[in-house]
Amino acid sequence: MYAIIEFRNEHGKRKWHSGFRTKKEAKRFLDEQLYHLNIGTYVEHSKLTLRGFIVQWMKDYAKNNTVPRTYQEYKTIVNQHLIPKLGQILIDK
Repeated sequence: MYAIIEFRNEHGKRKWHSGFRTKKEAKRFLDEQLYHLNIGTYVEHSKLTLRGFIVQWMKDYAKNNTVPRTYQEYKTIVNQHLIPKLGQILIDK
């Protein structure tokens, strides 16, 4: 049983997933993925680590959407705690 989500990633490839035992399992998977796409929390399976994600988030979001003091506090937490302990974990895990 296969589930296909028809959208293209940045490389133009269609995303799909296989290995479901029943149609109900495949539908549940699709519903979850579409929910995450709609609310903006979808994470594509990749080799991206938590470190890479956090560094990009800090640069693209936190720096522009927080006051300077909050940004500095985030930076301290990220560099002293998150990256050293969790940075190597793949983001899709």
